[in-house]
Amino acid sequence: MTKVTRFFTKKLPGGQIVRIEGEETRHMKVLRLKKGDQICLFDGTGNEITGQILDIGPRKLEIKVVAREKVRTTEVLVDLAISVPKGKRWDWIIQKATELGVSRIIPVVTKRGVVIPNKEGKSERWTRIAVEAAKQSQRATVPGITEPAKFEEMLDFTEDYDLKLIALPTAKQDIKHALQKRRPKRILCLIGPEGGFTDEEQDKAKKRGFTPVKLGKEILRVETAGIAMLAMIKYEYGNRIFRG
Repeated sequence: MTKVTRFFTKKLPGGQIVRIEGEETRHMKVLRLKKGDQICLFDGTGNEITGQILDIGPRKLEIKVVAREKVRTTEVLVDLAISVPKGKRWDWIIQKATELGVSRIIPVVTKRGVVIPNKEGKSERWTRIAVEAAKQSQRATVPGITEPAKFEEMLDFTEDYDLKLIALPTAKQDIKHALQKRRPKRILCLIGPEGGFTDEEQDKAKKRGFTPVKLGKEILRVETAGIAMLAMIKYEYGNRIFRG
Protein backbone atom coordinates (compact mmCIF):
# COMPACT_ATOMS: atom_id res chain seq x y z
CA MET A 1 0.00 0.00 0.00
CA THR A 2 1.41 3.38 -1.03
CA LYS A 3 1.95 5.83 1.80
CA VAL A 4 -0.01 9.05 1.23
CA THR A 5 1.91 12.24 2.02
CA ARG A 6 0.27 14.24 4.81
CA PHE A 7 0.05 18.00 5.26
CA PHE A 8 -1.24 20.13 8.12
CA THR A 9 -3.69 23.01 7.89
CA LYS A 10 -5.38 24.67 10.86
CA LYS A 11 -8.75 24.68 9.13
CA LEU A 12 -10.07 22.33 6.47
CA PRO A 13 -12.22 24.20 3.93
CA GLY A 14 -15.57 22.83 2.79
CA GLY A 15 -16.57 21.95 -0.76
CA GLN A 16 -15.33 19.45 -3.32
CA ILE A 17 -12.51 21.69 -4.53
CA VAL A 18 -10.15 22.80 -1.75
CA ARG A 19 -7.58 25.58 -2.05
CA ILE A 20 -4.68 25.82 0.38
CA GLU A 21 -2.10 28.59 0.67
CA GLY A 22 0.93 29.07 2.90
CA GLU A 23 4.01 27.29 4.21
CA GLU A 24 2.81 23.73 3.65
CA THR A 25 2.61 24.28 -0.11
CA ARG A 26 6.36 24.99 -0.12
CA HIS A 27 6.92 21.56 1.44
CA MET A 28 4.92 20.01 -1.39
CA LYS A 29 7.26 21.58 -3.93
CA VAL A 30 10.28 20.23 -2.05
CA LEU A 31 8.72 16.75 -2.19
CA ARG A 32 8.24 17.19 -5.95
CA LEU A 33 4.54 16.48 -5.85
CA LYS A 34 2.67 17.02 -9.10
CA LYS A 35 -0.79 17.14 -10.58
CA GLY A 36 -2.67 13.89 -10.11
CA ASP A 37 -0.83 12.88 -6.93
CA GLN A 38 -2.93 11.94 -3.92
CA ILE A 39 -2.34 13.67 -0.58
CA CYS A 40 -3.97 13.92 2.84
CA LEU A 41 -4.77 17.16 4.69
CA PHE A 42 -5.42 17.12 8.44
CA ASP A 43 -6.25 19.84 10.97
CA GLY A 44 -4.78 18.27 14.12
CA THR A 45 -8.16 17.66 15.76
CA GLY A 46 -9.06 14.42 13.97
CA ASN A 47 -10.47 15.79 10.70
CA GLU A 48 -8.87 14.62 7.45
CA ILE A 49 -9.31 15.13 3.73
CA THR A 50 -7.92 12.78 1.12
CA GLY A 51 -7.67 14.45 -2.26
CA GLN A 52 -6.05 14.57 -5.68
CA ILE A 53 -3.89 17.52 -6.71
CA LEU A 54 -5.49 19.58 -9.50
CA ASP A 55 -3.04 22.48 -9.48
CA ILE A 56 0.10 23.32 -7.53
CA GLY A 57 2.04 26.59 -7.42
CA PRO A 58 4.82 28.18 -5.37
CA ARG A 59 2.47 29.20 -2.54
CA LYS A 60 -0.90 27.66 -3.35
CA LEU A 61 -2.52 24.30 -3.90
CA GLU A 62 -5.82 23.14 -5.32
CA ILE A 63 -7.12 19.62 -4.74
CA LYS A 64 -10.23 17.64 -5.56
CA VAL A 65 -11.68 16.02 -2.45
CA VAL A 66 -11.93 12.24 -2.68
CA ALA A 67 -12.95 11.57 0.93
CA ARG A 68 -13.50 13.33 4.25
CA GLU A 69 -13.05 11.53 7.54
CA LYS A 70 -13.42 12.23 11.24
CA VAL A 71 -10.98 9.92 13.02
CA ARG A 72 -12.40 8.15 16.05
CA THR A 73 -11.16 9.60 19.32
CA THR A 74 -9.04 7.59 21.69
CA GLU A 75 -10.46 5.53 24.55
CA VAL A 76 -7.67 6.55 26.94
CA LEU A 77 -6.12 10.01 27.13
CA VAL A 78 -2.49 10.08 28.27
CA ASP A 79 -0.84 13.36 29.25
CA LEU A 80 2.84 13.86 30.03
CA ALA A 81 3.97 16.35 32.69
CA ILE A 82 7.75 16.46 32.52
CA SER A 83 10.66 18.55 33.72
CA VAL A 84 12.35 20.27 30.79
CA PRO A 85 15.94 19.08 30.17
CA LYS A 86 18.75 21.18 28.78
CA GLY A 87 19.43 21.74 25.11
CA LYS A 88 17.65 20.05 22.23
CA ARG A 89 16.52 17.07 24.26
CA TRP A 90 13.22 18.87 24.86
CA ASP A 91 12.57 18.93 21.12
CA TRP A 92 13.21 15.19 21.05
CA ILE A 93 10.70 14.63 23.88
CA ILE A 94 7.99 16.52 21.98
CA GLN A 95 8.70 14.55 18.83
CA LYS A 96 8.73 11.09 20.38
CA ALA A 97 5.84 11.72 22.77
CA THR A 98 3.75 12.79 19.78
CA GLU A 99 4.67 9.62 17.91
CA LEU A 100 3.58 7.55 20.92
CA GLY A 101 0.13 9.13 21.01
CA VAL A 102 0.33 11.53 23.96
CA SER A 103 -2.66 13.85 24.25
CA ARG A 104 -0.98 16.78 26.00
CA ILE A 105 2.54 17.76 27.06
CA ILE A 106 3.02 19.88 30.17
CA PRO A 107 6.49 21.40 30.74
CA VAL A 108 7.03 21.45 34.51
CA VAL A 109 9.38 23.74 36.44
CA THR A 110 10.80 21.89 39.45
CA LYS A 111 13.27 22.96 42.14
CA ARG A 112 16.11 20.90 40.68
CA GLY A 113 15.17 21.45 37.05
CA VAL A 114 16.48 23.95 34.53
CA VAL A 115 15.05 27.43 34.08
CA ILE A 116 12.99 27.59 30.90
CA PRO A 117 13.97 30.66 28.84
CA ASN A 118 11.05 32.96 28.11
CA LYS A 119 11.87 33.20 24.42
CA GLU A 120 9.40 34.79 22.05
CA GLY A 121 7.85 32.24 19.71
CA LYS A 122 8.87 29.17 21.72
CA SER A 123 5.28 27.86 21.91
CA GLU A 124 4.88 28.14 18.14
CA ARG A 125 8.17 26.32 17.64
CA TRP A 126 7.13 23.51 19.98
CA THR A 127 3.84 23.17 18.10
CA ARG A 128 5.67 22.95 14.76
CA ILE A 129 7.76 20.07 16.10
CA ALA A 130 4.59 18.26 17.22
CA VAL A 131 2.91 18.86 13.84
CA GLU A 132 5.88 17.41 11.95
CA ALA A 133 5.93 14.37 14.25
CA ALA A 134 2.18 13.88 13.74
CA LYS A 135 2.65 13.96 9.97
CA GLN A 136 5.51 11.47 10.11
CA SER A 137 3.65 9.05 12.40
CA GLN A 138 0.36 9.29 10.47
CA ARG A 139 -1.54 10.80 13.42
CA ALA A 140 -4.73 12.71 12.75
CA THR A 141 -4.35 14.75 15.94
CA VAL A 142 -1.63 17.01 17.31
CA PRO A 143 -1.01 17.07 21.08
CA GLY A 144 -1.47 20.29 22.96
CA ILE A 145 1.63 21.78 24.58
CA THR A 146 0.92 24.04 27.53
CA GLU A 147 2.92 26.96 28.79
CA PRO A 148 5.52 25.96 31.41
CA ALA A 149 3.94 25.47 34.84
CA LYS A 150 5.50 25.50 38.28
CA PHE A 151 5.26 22.17 40.09
CA GLU A 152 2.60 23.36 42.53
CA GLU A 153 0.57 24.98 39.73
CA MET A 154 0.61 21.73 37.78
CA LEU A 155 -0.72 19.82 40.80
CA ASP A 156 -3.71 22.17 41.00
CA PHE A 157 -4.98 20.91 37.63
CA THR A 158 -4.79 17.16 38.19
CA GLU A 159 -8.17 16.42 39.75
CA ASP A 160 -9.77 15.15 36.53
CA TYR A 161 -7.32 12.27 36.05
CA ASP A 162 -8.34 8.84 37.31
CA LEU A 163 -4.77 7.50 37.25
CA LYS A 164 -1.77 9.66 38.15
CA LEU A 165 1.70 8.12 38.02
CA ILE A 166 4.95 9.63 39.27
CA ALA A 167 8.18 7.93 38.22
CA LEU A 168 10.48 7.39 41.21
CA PRO A 169 13.50 5.07 41.34
CA THR A 170 12.67 4.34 45.01
CA ALA A 171 9.09 3.24 44.29
CA LYS A 172 8.14 -0.24 45.50
CA GLN A 173 5.66 -0.90 42.69
CA ASP A 174 6.64 -1.20 39.05
CA ILE A 175 4.54 0.46 36.39
CA LYS A 176 3.31 -2.84 34.94
CA HIS A 177 1.45 -3.77 38.13
CA ALA A 178 0.06 -0.26 38.52
CA LEU A 179 -1.40 -0.38 35.00
CA GLN A 180 -2.83 -3.89 35.32
CA LYS A 181 -4.85 -2.91 38.38
CA ARG A 182 -6.76 -0.15 36.60
CA ARG A 183 -8.61 0.60 33.38
CA PRO A 184 -8.52 4.40 33.43
CA LYS A 185 -9.87 6.90 30.93
CA ARG A 186 -7.36 9.67 31.71
CA ILE A 187 -3.74 9.11 32.75
CA LEU A 188 -1.16 11.67 33.83
CA CYS A 189 2.52 10.70 33.79
CA LEU A 190 4.88 12.82 35.90
CA ILE A 191 8.63 12.79 35.21
CA GLY A 192 11.15 14.76 37.27
CA PRO A 193 14.50 16.38 36.48
CA GLU A 194 17.81 14.55 36.37
CA GLY A 195 18.47 15.58 39.97
CA GLY A 196 15.17 13.99 40.94
CA PHE A 197 12.17 15.42 42.75
CA THR A 198 12.80 16.89 46.18
CA ASP A 199 11.27 15.09 49.17
CA GLU A 200 8.80 17.95 49.47
CA GLU A 201 7.71 17.61 45.84
CA GLN A 202 7.29 13.86 46.22
CA ASP A 203 5.14 14.31 49.32
CA LYS A 204 2.96 16.93 47.63
CA ALA A 205 2.40 14.67 44.61
CA LYS A 206 1.47 11.69 46.79
CA LYS A 207 -1.03 13.81 48.73
CA ARG A 208 -2.66 14.72 45.39
CA GLY A 209 -3.16 11.06 44.55
CA PHE A 210 -0.07 10.25 42.48
CA THR A 211 1.04 6.61 42.58
CA PRO A 212 4.84 6.16 42.71
CA VAL A 213 6.09 3.67 40.11
CA LYS A 214 9.50 2.52 38.99
CA LEU A 215 10.42 2.02 35.35
CA GLY A 216 13.14 -0.56 36.00
CA LYS A 217 16.38 -0.96 37.90
CA GLU A 218 18.28 1.58 35.82
CA ILE A 219 18.45 5.32 36.52
CA LEU A 220 17.14 6.97 33.36
CA ARG A 221 17.65 10.43 31.94
CA VAL A 222 14.62 12.70 31.76
CA GLU A 223 13.86 12.13 28.09
CA THR A 224 14.43 8.37 28.34
CA ALA A 225 12.15 8.06 31.37
CA GLY A 226 9.35 10.02 29.72
CA ILE A 227 9.38 8.02 26.50
CA ALA A 228 9.84 4.71 28.33
CA MET A 229 6.80 5.44 30.49
CA LEU A 230 4.64 6.28 27.48
CA ALA A 231 5.85 3.20 25.61
CA MET A 232 4.99 0.95 28.58
CA ILE A 233 1.49 2.41 28.78
CA LYS A 234 1.02 2.00 25.04
CA TYR A 235 2.14 -1.62 25.26
CA GLU A 236 -0.29 -2.32 28.09
CA TYR A 237 -3.32 -0.61 26.54
CA GLY A 238 -2.48 -0.98 22.85
CA ASN A 239 -3.93 1.46 20.35
CA ARG A 240 -6.58 2.54 22.84
CA ILE A 241 -4.27 5.46 23.70
CA PHE A 242 -3.30 6.44 20.17
CA ARG A 243 -5.02 9.68 19.18
CA GLY A 244 -5.83 9.11 15.55
